[in-house]
Amino acid sequence: MVDTSSNRLRRSSLRAISERVRSISSTVRRVGARFCSVLAGGRFGGPHVMAESGDNLRFVFEEQRAVQAAALLMRSAGGRMNYTKLLKLLYLADRRSLLETGQPITGSSFVSMAAGPVLSEVYECIKSEPDHGWWDRHIRTEEYNVHLVEDPGDDQLSDYDVGVLTELAEKYKGASYSHMIDVVHALPEWRDPQPNKVRSLPAADVLRAAGEDEETIAEHAQNSSYHAAVRRILFSS
Repeated sequence: MVDTSSNRLRRSSLRAISERVRSISSTVRRVGARFCSVLAGGRFGGPHVMAESGDNLRFVFEEQRAVQAAALLMRSAGGRMNYTKLLKLLYLADRRSLLETGQPITGSSFVSMAAGPVLSEVYECIKSEPDHGWWDRHIRTEEYNVHLVEDPGDDQLSDYDVGVLTELAEKYKGASYSHMIDVVHALPEWRDPQPNKVRSLPAADVLRAAGEDEETIAEHAQNSSYHAAVRRILFSS
């Protein structure tokens, strides 16, 4: 076959593309390694928690997704819900997503409190003074309840996310907040934080308690680091 100029140019272009792909992949790996230890900081600090052993499985809290997930659950209850029940439902949703896909829905950090596990940043959104952020534009806290003041939609949620949230909303539709506390107290990863009020609950411990092996947990940690690094680069101001 004659090696025409067109063929040589095509091969040269393919080599260049291949090198570019390898370069991008290498950059992402370096960025992930560089920032995986700090990417979990995010916008919200969450409750003060006591130190636990080192753990690389971290996620970035996505406030808009958290608001849309909470709103979906609240709509199923007429737009108003006891905030303890909401916290437990959101934890169950993130937990299930973590176990099934390696990624939670909201990306919030897990903590154990006396009433069971909760999502740290979501807890702060509910309990803190309004700061006119995404959460406060759509959801307001009144004593022990939260109510939906503006529908945020669900465009940031996948079909999988909506399915998980809808199933939980239906399953626990008539449940009281005290029943939801009993539900999460029965989970294998929960530990009573006394005498501390809050104890960190690493996502890796949730996976281990559910019987996940260390190799799979390590894969989830690597994937979460790359995902967080890319998001921080793309969406940082």
